[in-house]
Amino acid sequence: MTAMRSRVPAALLLGATALTAAAADPWLRVKSDNFELFTTAGERGGRDLVRHLEQTRSFFREAFGLAVAGPVQVIAFGSDEEYRRYRPSPLAGGFALSGPDHEFIVLQGWSSQDYPAAAHEYTHLVLGQSERRLPEWLEEGFAELFSNLEPTRSEIAVGRIIPSHMQALRERKWVDLRALLSASHDSPPFTDQSQVGMAYAESWLLVHMLNLDQRYSPRLRDLVDALGPIGSVAAFGRVYGKPVQEVERDLHAYARAAGFHSTVFHLRLPKAGAAPLVTAGEDYWARVALAELLDASRGRRGEARQAYAQLARDYPKRWEVERGWANSYWREGRPEEAARHFARALDLGATDAGLHLALGRALSFADRDDEAVAALKTAAELAPATDEAHYELAMALMRADEYRDALAEFTRVKHVDYNRASRYFEMQAYAHYQLGQPDQARAAIQQAKLNVRNQQEAEWLDILLRAVDTSPPVERPKPERMR
Repeated sequence: MTAMRSRVPAALLLGATALTAAAADPWLRVKSDNFELFTTAGERGGRDLVRHLEQTRSFFREAFGLAVAGPVQVIAFGSDEEYRRYRPSPLAGGFALSGPDHEFIVLQGWSSQDYPAAAHEYTHLVLGQSERRLPEWLEEGFAELFSNLEPTRSEIAVGRIIPSHMQALRERKWVDLRALLSASHDSPPFTDQSQVGMAYAESWLLVHMLNLDQRYSPRLRDLVDALGPIGSVAAFGRVYGKPVQEVERDLHAYARAAGFHSTVFHLRLPKAGAAPLVTAGEDYWARVALAELLDASRGRRGEARQAYAQLARDYPKRWEVERGWANSYWREGRPEEAARHFARALDLGATDAGLHLALGRALSFADRDDEAVAALKTAAELAPATDEAHYELAMALMRADEYRDALAEFTRVKHVDYNRASRYFEMQAYAHYQLGQPDQARAAIQQAKLNVRNQQEAEWLDILLRAVDTSPPVERPKPERMR
C-alpha cells in the first residue's frame, strides 16, 4: 500500500534458514521488456500481470513522459505466510522499494484482483524518481487514482470509482482533513488500523477532486509547488483562498455528487513487445532479488548479509552474489569490505563497467588512491560515453595530483549536473592554477561562480582567484570522495 524506499520500518525477522535452497525449486521467472516477475504462485496469470504492468508503464510514458528508469523486479508470493516474512508492516498489502540495482514491487499474489495493487506500487516508483517529496496524502492519493486504469484500444479511463473507498466514505467516520493533510507516513492516519482505510479513501477522493473538479483542477500545479515551503494546510489557503474547513465541506459534497466521473486520456499505447518469457527453476535469481530486497529495507541488513553468505555457499562461482554483498557494505559505509567483494565479483568473470566504477569509488573511500585510479580508468575505457566514469576518474586524478590527466578527463564529461557544476569548474580552475595556466584558471573560476550553491563555495573561489592573480602558493584540500 505504501512506497517504502529508504524509510521502510523494521519488519519481522527472517532467519537465514528461510533463505536456503529448498529441496524443490518453487520459483518461476516471467520476464518482459521492462519487468521481471518472480513468483511461487505458479505460471497461471503471471504473464497477464506483467502485461498489465507494461500497459501501466506505457500510460505514464505516453501521458506524462514519465517511466521508471531501470529494471523493475516484481515479487509475488504464493501465500500470505511467505509475504509476511518480508512485509514492512502488518497493514501493508503490498509495497514498493528502491534497491541499489533494481526497483521492487512486492505483492501478496498476482491474480487479476492484485492488478490495482501492482499499479498503485508502480505509481509510487514513478513519483519516487522526483526530487520533490510529496506529502503522504498526495502520494497515496495519486497512487490510488492511477491504481485502476482501464485501457481500451485508443483511450484510457482514469479516476474510475473504487467501490470499497466509496462504501467506507458513506458508512464510516472520516479522518479530520487537517489531520490527514498534516500526517506523515508514520502518523496515526496511516499506521492506526482503525484509521488507515479511511485515510486512503479520503486521500483518493481529495486527489480525485483536485484533478477532476473544475473548482480545483486549474490550480493543482500551483498547489503542488506551494506544498514544500509552507505545508499542505497553509498551501490550500494560499492557492485556493479557502480554509481547510471549506475544502473539507467541498470534499463531502464531491463524494455525494451525482456527476462523479472519471476522465479519459485519448492515447494509443504502443503495441506490446515480445511475449513474456516464462522459465522455471529460478531459485538462484529469486534469492538474489530477495537478498537485495532485504538489504534495501531499513533494519534488515543483518538478514541480507546472512542471505548473501548462504548464497555464496550454495553458488560459490556466481559474481552477482558478490556484487550484492559489496553493495550492502557500501551502503553501510564500509568501503574496504565493499572493495573486497566488488573485486571478487570481477575475479569471478563480471565485465560490467559499472562494477569497475563501483570498485573505484570504494577504493577511493578506503584511501587506496592508486588502485582507485586504475579501476576508474578501466570503467572509463569500457564505457567511454558514461559521464560518471570520467568525472570520478578526474576527481581521483586530482587527489593524486595528476592535474594534466585530470583536465583531460574533465573535458570528456558531456553533461554536468547542476549540483556538481560549481565543483566541476572549480577543480579545473585549481588544476590550471597548479599547472601555471592563469588565464584558463580565471575562466574556469568565472564558470564556477555562475553555479555556486552556498557561501562556502563562493568564498573559496574568491581565495583561489586572488591566488591566481597574485601567485602566492595556496593549498586546496583534496577533493572529497564522491558518494
